[in-house]
Amino acid sequence: MSIVTKAVKKVRTVVQTTFRVKRALGFVWESSRGWTVAHVCLLAIQGVLPIVSLVLLRMLVDTVVETVATAGQSDAMPTGLFTVLIAVGVVTLLTGLTRIVGTVVSKEQARRVADHMHDVIQAKAIAVELEYYENAAYHDSLHRAQEEAMFRPGVIVSALSSILQNGISLVGVAWLLLTFQWPVLVILVVALIPSLIVRLVFSEREFLRERSYTEKERSAWYFNWMLVGKESAKEIRVFGLGQTFIRRFRDIRAELRKIRLALDVKGAWYSAFAHISSTVLVFGAYFWVAFSAIAGRVTVGGFVMFYQAFQRGQGFLQGALDGIARLYENNLFLTNLYEFLDIPERPAVVYGLPEKPRPCALIEYENVWFTYPGTSTPILKGVDFTIESGKIAALVGLNGAGKTTVVKLLCRLYEPDQGRILLDGVDIRAIAPADLRRRIGVIFQDYVQYHLTARDNIWFGDVEQSPDTDSIVSAAERAGIDQKIRTFSGEYDTVLGRLFANGHELSTGQWQKLALARAFFRDTGIVVLDEPTSAMDPKSEFELFDGFRRILNDRTALLISHRMSTVRMADTIHAMVDGQIVESGTHDELMRANGVYAHLFEMQARNYREDRVV
Repeated sequence: MSIVTKAVKKVRTVVQTTFRVKRALGFVWESSRGWTVAHVCLLAIQGVLPIVSLVLLRMLVDTVVETVATAGQSDAMPTGLFTVLIAVGVVTLLTGLTRIVGTVVSKEQARRVADHMHDVIQAKAIAVELEYYENAAYHDSLHRAQEEAMFRPGVIVSALSSILQNGISLVGVAWLLLTFQWPVLVILVVALIPSLIVRLVFSEREFLRERSYTEKERSAWYFNWMLVGKESAKEIRVFGLGQTFIRRFRDIRAELRKIRLALDVKGAWYSAFAHISSTVLVFGAYFWVAFSAIAGRVTVGGFVMFYQAFQRGQGFLQGALDGIARLYENNLFLTNLYEFLDIPERPAVVYGLPEKPRPCALIEYENVWFTYPGTSTPILKGVDFTIESGKIAALVGLNGAGKTTVVKLLCRLYEPDQGRILLDGVDIRAIAPADLRRRIGVIFQDYVQYHLTARDNIWFGDVEQSPDTDSIVSAAERAGIDQKIRTFSGEYDTVLGRLFANGHELSTGQWQKLALARAFFRDTGIVVLDEPTSAMDPKSEFELFDGFRRILNDRTALLISHRMSTVRMADTIHAMVDGQIVESGTHDELMRANGVYAHLFEMQARNYREDRVV
């Protein structure tokens, strides 16, 4: 490929990237239509006013010169001079007012765009499959998108505004200069091209540099999050990790600063050479205008206007070219946002289900295999078991056996690599994920603590229901958290946690009860509880499971727990080892079989007996 061909291809790429603004403008238009129209109108006015000001300047100077030349003939101010002065005053007033109003409009537009981009990012984040969260590349993409999304579309608008406003003014200046001598206009354009080229080249280099160091950026902010976050605060202090983490954060930031400074310095050298060449050409143009005035080819007013037009034209052209450079730079960085937004989403295929599903459901796992994305070892290996409608089934096994993964597949947070899961005889892949999840009330082992009101914490279990007090209280009573909530002055409208003012903290066990209430609030035919009492005291656990069947009200339930006292009341218990169901039966049947379950039960019971003897 020849040098010319490469250059043409590069120029074409730059032009295409620079003016690939449709998608970004779409975000702007969606978020602030009225404000966008107002912004464009103000820009048009602001672009025309400087040209009117230049023409009035020439008229003012020529009128003053003429008035001085005829001094003594009359003491009254000439009508023409008075009219020009009034016009200059009006233009000056309009220039200031449009600038003030324009500032308000552009700020509000920027705020609306930023808020809209939050919506766009959040909507995409909850739409992508959970498997992406297992991939570091996804987190890099999300980080870059969050870095760019909030302000880049607004900067695109600012760049286009600069191009539009300065472009309108530049057309007027070009017309004025062409009435003088066209070479002056050519000098004006040529003088600023070197700076534009340098800006475009280094914008691309900066973009490539930032992409290559995304993971380092995330690493630095991970240490920052560990230092300031509540979750890690205790260990940071107990193990004395503060200075170690601060040092690692500083080292990463120092390395990034060094890399960025090197590129900035290199860009500054090139910019300085470009500026020197531009300055030489501009001064040549100034001499040309000055000699033309001395030669008498223009009036004094014409000389002043042309001088001002050239000077302002330089500023207008610089502003327009700067807008083009910013447009190119920010479109490059917006590809980070577009890459994130273009992550494919699995389409929901619905083959048709009964409009009114049964209040409880039959669940069947048939030869289910699953491997987490980015790993090579299957976590589930041919899992086969059935949960009868209206019955309670339990999963037991050591950590890493695959118990929680079984729940994730049931909720279609992941899809099996092989085999299928049936709900009332229908493959759950034939059910839209949202429809499937409406039929399941679940509490995960790593449940969320919402630092909001107690009412919200329970209502979030089913936001399609009305958060009326009776339903909320009923769920809280079943979970055993109602009495604690009523000790607060605001009762169910009390803010929980310490993140916000006047919040009330709960113990870990109480947070777990609240999560359990959230699952009970969801009126579903299936209840899935993953380690629902791991943080509860023995009394709370006994009270919960003593009336567990009454609480479930004949719903189908899947229970996961390491506490054998919890699972023994299940209708069927399935023991898992290394991703496989190795035995199933009631508590008594499995104890007689003397297999995995019996071993786990006896091991735990032995600890209790030994503790009692001691």
